[in-house]
Amino acid sequence: MGQRLVWAAAVMAWAALLGGASNSLKLDFYGYYNYSWLSPRLGSPWNPGQVYRLDTRDSGLLLQANGRLLLGKAKLQVSPLLRAAHDGTWEGCLREAALNLNLGAFDLTAGKVLMKLGTGYMFTPISVITPKKQLADPEDTGHEQEGVWLLKADFYRENFSLSAMAFRKSNWHNLALFAYANVWRLDMYAILYYPEYRRLEFGLAAATTIGASVEIHGEFMMHRRSPVFSHRAFTVPGGTEIFPEWPLFQPPDRCYPEILLGTNVTVKGVNLIAEYYHADWGISRQDYRRLGGHFAYSLALLPEPLAAMNLNADLEWLQAGARGVMRDYGFFRLWKALKNVNLSALAFVNLADGSFLGLAEASLPLADSVSFFLRPIYFSGKKGSEYGDSFYATMLQLGLQVLL
Repeated sequence: MGQRLVWAAAVMAWAALLGGASNSLKLDFYGYYNYSWLSPRLGSPWNPGQVYRLDTRDSGLLLQANGRLLLGKAKLQVSPLLRAAHDGTWEGCLREAALNLNLGAFDLTAGKVLMKLGTGYMFTPISVITPKKQLADPEDTGHEQEGVWLLKADFYRENFSLSAMAFRKSNWHNLALFAYANVWRLDMYAILYYPEYRRLEFGLAAATTIGASVEIHGEFMMHRRSPVFSHRAFTVPGGTEIFPEWPLFQPPDRCYPEILLGTNVTVKGVNLIAEYYHADWGISRQDYRRLGGHFAYSLALLPEPLAAMNLNADLEWLQAGARGVMRDYGFFRLWKALKNVNLSALAFVNLADGSFLGLAEASLPLADSVSFFLRPIYFSGKKGSEYGDSFYATMLQLGLQVLL
C-alpha cells in the first residue's frame, strides 16, 4: 500500500509540474470530502445481538488529478487517486492510466481504463467490463470507481464500430467482441464474451429516442455462470454434530438471462429515469429466508463468529446492497435543477417483497468550482424483507466537492 501511495503522489506532482510547460497537456484536480452519520438497525438478522460493532460515524477525503497529454496521434491519460479514511490512513491508486493511438479508422488502447458498455443507467447487463455503481452515489461523484486493465482495438465507420478487447479480472483470460450500429434512429449493440471460466456468453441491447424528450432502452445478456457468491451453511465446530459446508443456493449449470428495460424522460426541466431489472441467478424469497436462518444458526454456535468461513464476504455484500440478492428490482430517479440548488431523489425497490432503499440529495453550488451536498438515505421494509433487514436503518451524508 505504501508503494501505491508514493506512486500516486509522484504522478500528481509530475502532472502539476508538467502542466505549466506544455500547451498539449490538460490537467484537472478534484477534491471530495464527505462525513456520514449511520443508524444501525438493532433488529437486523445479519447482526444478532450486535455481534458486529458497526461504526456510526464515518468520513473520507479524496484527491484526484486527471492529466491528458497529446503527442501527435497519441494521447496519454493518467488519473492518480489518493484516499484518506477517517482513521487517518491513506491509500493511493491509479484510477486510469492509458495510452491511446489513433490510426485513422482504427484506435489502439492499452492500460487501465474506465469505460461503459450498454444503454442502462443503473444496470448494464451487457457491460461485462463496467465498474458496478453504488446506490448511494450512482453518478460516482466521489470518483471511487477504478478502471480495468485492458488491451483494446477499435474500428470505426459512419454509424458503425467494432471493438475487440482483452482485459483483466482475476486474470487476463477475458475476451470480448463488441459491436455498435445505428439503424433507422435505433442504436443497436451486441457483445460476445469469453470469460476466464471458459464459457461463451452473448448479449444484445438497443436504445431509441421518441420525439425530443423520451428515450427507451433495453438489454439482454445470456450467462453461463452465476456472478454471485454461493451461500453456504457454514461448518459448525464442536458439539455432538458437525455440519459440513454445503451449497445453500447454487444456480444450475445452464444458460440463464439477465434483462433490463428502462426509459429516460425529460419534461419541463424534470428528468425521470425508470428501470426494471431481472436476473435469473438471483435467489428466491424462500432461499433468502433460509440464508438468514443458516446465518443466525452459525453465529449462535460458533465461538468466534468473525472467524467463520465466508461470513465476512457475505456480510459485506449484503450490507452494500449494490445490486440486490434476489431476482426482480425497480430503479427510479428524479432530478430537477433550480436556480440555486440541484435536487434529486431515487428509489431502489425489491419487487418481490416491497422493501426499498430511498435516497434524496440537494447539491448547492458555492462557487464556480465548489459545491456542497446533503444526502439522506433510508432503508425501509417489513421484517423479513431485504431492505427491512439491512444493517442500517438510515444514513446521512454531507460533504464538499471541488473541481479545479
